Amino acid sequence: MTELSFHNTPITNTAINNAPMKNDLATSGPVTSESLNQAASADRVLDIRDLRVEFDRGGEPFAAVKSLSFHVDRGATVVIVGESGSGKSVTSLAIMRLVAFGGGKIVNGKMLFRRTDGTMIDLVETPEATMRKVRGAEIGMIFQEPMTSLNPVLSVGEQITEAIILHQRKNAQQTLREALDILDKVRIPDAARVMRRYPH
Repeated sequence: MTELSFHNTPITNTAINNAPMKNDLATSGPVTSESLNQAASADRVLDIRDLRVEFDRGGEPFAAVKSLSFHVDRGATVVIVGESGSGKSVTSLAIMRLVAFGGGKIVNGKMLFRRTDGTMIDLVETPEATMRKVRGAEIGMIFQEPMTSLNPVLSVGEQITEAIILHQRKNAQQTLREALDILDKVRIPDAARVMRRYPH
């Protein structure tokens, strides 16, 4: 199961609450510059409109996600359910703008995201430099097989502190304290020792 989190609002890929789960949901109308700055409500964190993601299959485009629309409001839990291959993980990867690394391409739709400062951006059009700031800091993702996402040649501590340094600009001592606190919060025993271990 893949899980995304927006400002601590979870979305898992295991039925969408707040909307019927269809792959041909009606869109919310044309997206204008006004709608980018004024979401449906101040609580709207994510608004997916008419998303289509395709992969090249033998020279022919294959649509893994077709005309998908849904939204996530602050504090709500949204769950996407579907059989294997129905596009759940592809949707999550598209939101993170990571789908291209697997050969996918967002060919249509809007993904309006409210940042922590309150501004709305379209994740489809957002420059990669901005996406690097958003990923991990404002949108987090736990992949289906998190152990395969860890680098076996880097210690657990190095991999946790890397994200803290990148997004929070803390010094070495603050970063180490924050990493230990994270492990303590999820009840990892002997966190200081675990920080020095390797994920294999």
